[in-house]
Formats: sequence, structure tokens, C-alpha cells
Amino acid sequence: MNSNRNKNASITAVQRLNQDYLKIKKDPVPFISAEPLPSNILEWHYLVRGPEKTPYEGGYYHGKLIFPREFPFKPPSIYMITPNGRFACNSRLCLSISDHHPDTWNPVWSVSTILTGLLSFMVGKDSTLGSINTSDEAKRQLSAQSLAFNLQDKEFCELFPDVVDEIKQKQKAQEEQGILPQPLPLADDGEPHRAPHYEPPDVNVDRDLRLAMELSARAQEEDEQRRRKQEEEELERVLQMSLVENPFKFSARARVQQEEEELERTLQLSQRDDSGLDPDLRLAMELSARAQEDDEHRRMQQENEELERILQLSLTEH
Repeated sequence: MNSNRNKNASITAVQRLNQDYLKIKKDPVPFISAEPLPSNILEWHYLVRGPEKTPYEGGYYHGKLIFPREFPFKPPSIYMITPNGRFACNSRLCLSISDHHPDTWNPVWSVSTILTGLLSFMVGKDSTLGSINTSDEAKRQLSAQSLAFNLQDKEFCELFPDVVDEIKQKQKAQEEQGILPQPLPLADDGEPHRAPHYEPPDVNVDRDLRLAMELSARAQEEDEQRRRKQEEEELERVLQMSLVENPFKFSARARVQQEEEELERTLQLSQRDDSGLDPDLRLAMELSARAQEDDEHRRMQQENEELERILQLSLTEH
């Protein structure tokens, strides 16, 4: 990724979003695709395919996530762009996974977690700031109209070219069958008729969404624990290989211990049997013992340094 793309994001945010992008490509969220803008990794666009047996079936719903530069320590803003009958278009959505509720945000939650929660709320019935009330019939009509609507969106077409081809093929099949979407009556602002104004409900009503978030977070924590365990096992394996490849590490410690014991016995014998020795000879023996002990300490230090160097090389190679 070029530097211009990441200039407004912190290093932590860039690393985390890169990690989330790889994860969502490896393990996609059901019914959802997501792509960051090539020019700004803090802005992601998502596509929801309407799940079967819901009023959204057959529809394509485009939206975006705006991440703060402090992500993952602060939550993103969530927007829906395609008219859908569930959320107001181009308005910040009030969810426990959005920046409307930083107090309920968990930094463990990933982009996949956010999109899973969004879909869960979309197919539910709970109300919140940014949601609207429409009939299932209105949602089905908007689902049919979503194909043509999204093809007029330049960013949508650039970010989801495969989906564009899919929509065009679907439109062609519908035209051959004589199926055309009927226009839906709109309010003065161009949006489907909205429900009367209401106060945002307590966040506790979003129990299913919160449960989904907690389960996703728990799964992520378990994945992280497995990864750490694998890393620890791999490190232990490398250490064992290093010790096997360098057997002197075992023998050196035993040899040092043996020589220390021998030196201790020699000193004890000299202290026990030198009562009749000449003082100069006794002094020479003590000086010799001290010199031998100093040499041994230096040799042990050199072997420890060599051991550390070989261990570092082994870890680097593996």
C-alpha cells in the first residue's frame, strides 16, 4: 500500500485494517463483501446481498464504514447508501458497534464482526437512530430497484466490478422474462416515507446484536490463544533443534560443574593438609587457585556468550 493511502491513519490502524482485510478475504462474512478505498484505508465500502427468506432477498445494498485514525481503540461510523427500507440513506447509524456508542465498543471486534452485527440488525425489527419503518412490500420493491440504483454509483462500480457484471446479467435475465421493477412512492426528500420521530431506545434492546458481538469476540480470542500457543510450540521446537544441533551446550554445563567440584575438593584438601607447609608455598597455592577460578569464570562467560549467539542465529534461520 502506498504512503498516500495511509497518511491519515496511525500505524496501529493500518496494521489492524490490513490484518482484517486479509481475514475477510480468507474467511468472508456470509452475504457481505467489503473493500477499502485504494486512496484511503480508513474508508471501507461494503456490499450486502439480501438474505433469502427476507424482504431484502435479491437486493444489493451498498454502504460504507469510516474508521477513525485511532482504530481499533475507537469504533467506526456506519452508513447505508442504497435505499433499503430499513436504514436512512447517508446517515450515521446508531448501533452498539458504531461511533454512536463508544462506551460499548470492544477493540477486539474486527471489520468482520462489525459487518456481521450490521446484517443481524438489518434483518431484525429493533428500532434505533438512523433506522426507518417501511412495509415488507416496500422493502421488496426497493430490493428490485437496488440493482439499477447501484450501477449509477461510480465508487460501487469501481470497487465491486464482479458484482456489477452479476447485476447486469441479472437485469438481462429479468428483461427477457419481462420483469421490471416498479417505482416506489417517495417522500419530498427523495427517501421512502419515514415513520414518525422517536427517541432512540435503550441499548439493552439490542440483545441479539450484542450476543452476536460477544460470540464473535470470544471466537477471536480463542483464535488468538491458539495462535499464541502455536507460536510458543514453534519457539520451543526451534530451541530444541538448536540444542540438538549444538550438543556442546549440554556437555559444557556438566564440564563446568565437574571442574568446580574438583576445584572445591582441591581447596578443601589444601586447607586440611597444608598445616605444615611453608607459608610462601601456601600463599602460592592460594594465588594459583584464585587464578584458576578467575580463568574458569572467564571461560564460562565466553561459553555463555557463544551459546546466546548460536541461539539467536538458530531463531533467525527458523
